[in-house]
Amino acid sequence: MVAAVDAVAEKVVAQLREECATPATRLDGVATAMEEEMRAGLHEDGGSKIKMIISYVDNLPNG
Repeated sequence: MVAAVDAVAEKVVAQLREECATPATRLDGVATAMEEEMRAGLHEDGGSKIKMIISYVDNLPNG
């Protein structure tokens, strides 16, 4: 019985993996578009859909 349950679970997991798989080329496209939006947001205020706030660390903890 345990083997049958394991087989069904494996089948469900395999089907889920197949349905959720995203091609690497599409992931690369998403990463590229996101990088472009972030750079545009840092370059010009209102230049991107992603709000970017430039921040600097001017003092580090010393103890």
